[in-house]
Amino acid sequence: MPQEAIRPDQVAHHQKVLDETRVALHRVLFGERLSALVVEHIRDAGDFTAGLNDYRFMADAWSRTSKKRFEPDEPDSIRFEQAKRCYGQIFDTLRGSVDTSLNGVSGDDRLLLAEAGRLLRSVGDQEDALRRARTAVGEGIAAWTRKSVNLTNQADHFIETQGKCWRAIKVHSDLKVRGRVPDMDTFYGQSAFLALRTREAKCQDVMALAFTRADALLYDRERKIGDLLTNKRLEVRDESLPKAYRNHALLFLGDPDRPESVAVDAWTRLPTVTGAFNYSWEQVHAAVSIHQANALGRDLLAEGEKRIDKEWLRTRKSAEDLRVLGATMQDVAQHPAVSYCYAIDHARYDWRDKPHLGTVLNKAALCTPLDRDPRFSATAVGSTTAAGTSRRPSPTPPASSAQVAQVAQVAGLASPRQPSVDPTAPAVALGVPRHRSPSPQAAGLRR
Repeated sequence: MPQEAIRPDQVAHHQKVLDETRVALHRVLFGERLSALVVEHIRDAGDFTAGLNDYRFMADAWSRTSKKRFEPDEPDSIRFEQAKRCYGQIFDTLRGSVDTSLNGVSGDDRLLLAEAGRLLRSVGDQEDALRRARTAVGEGIAAWTRKSVNLTNQADHFIETQGKCWRAIKVHSDLKVRGRVPDMDTFYGQSAFLALRTREAKCQDVMALAFTRADALLYDRERKIGDLLTNKRLEVRDESLPKAYRNHALLFLGDPDRPESVAVDAWTRLPTVTGAFNYSWEQVHAAVSIHQANALGRDLLAEGEKRIDKEWLRTRKSAEDLRVLGATMQDVAQHPAVSYCYAIDHARYDWRDKPHLGTVLNKAALCTPLDRDPRFSATAVGSTTAAGTSRRPSPTPPASSAQVAQVAQVAGLASPRQPSVDPTAPAVALGVPRHRSPSPQAAGLRR
């Protein structure tokens, strides 16, 4: 395991080293001789066999391109969901079984088991180191994003502006302002530029901000390689809407289906930066990858700005403070966009059963906009308090440090090697909803 923290620009290189180490591990671990030795010398052979089968299944999935891995709700996708949630337990079972098998074994058999144990430790350590490095990058990106923009369709900002933020963001989908772009990366640069210029962002804009930063940070100029970046679109049907769906966008650093990768979702009220296997959305591995590319070290903000309509730039005023003193939920109860705004607190799987940490992002939450959210609608939308005056419901507060200290890893579900993320770091309690990207080029650039 590297003794020093991995620099952002070194991530791609260390991923390559891990990939090579995994190939060596699989060559040994999946051999018939090693399996027979372990089964012969351990007491709980059933656990080892089950763990090995699950790990082999995941390795087979990794050998395919992400586009060809899974379809939602098919048996393999459901199995992968179950396996990844207890990946740490699976991996530790394999490592412990191999180490135990060394007792009483000698000669070539001992050398084979020792090599398997060494490779298992090396892979585990490298996964941890890469996840820590990507987490550090993701946390920096999330903090910058939250300082730079307001989150247009999270409850807090939408209410405090009486919905005026919704008008301000319309320019983001104005194709006359954007013009034609040569590729999806540049389109993200435009989205990020417009978000910074208007200081307003929905989830796709937040993802674009993260993508532009990650593209610059995770590129190794010496080796000319970059980390893999993936924009995932999460989608759930809602027949009450004209287009019958709600969706959400986020960014993965690294292959989204591997334990060393990290999900970055700065839209949630507590910005979510967590291991890919700890992201809350079920079967996120089967969600559509709108765009997937390696970081190239480009200045996408500058490239995006160059293609923005010059007349719009010349006449555009500085972003205004749209907040209204004393604004309440009653003020937006009849706003047409209230059914596209949310109050979702986090997207961490290991907090899903911790109600004091707020609402977790899942399909049910995505189908619960403000006009259906009991924390808001029951006392605010279309109603009054007992005194006959409107009352603004209190948004779910950020978790205190004491509350966070109570959060433990979920036994057998969250990886025991999953790094913790401190949600008490300074952040604005804002958010972003689910919407279709305005990009007309997106369909032709999916992969």
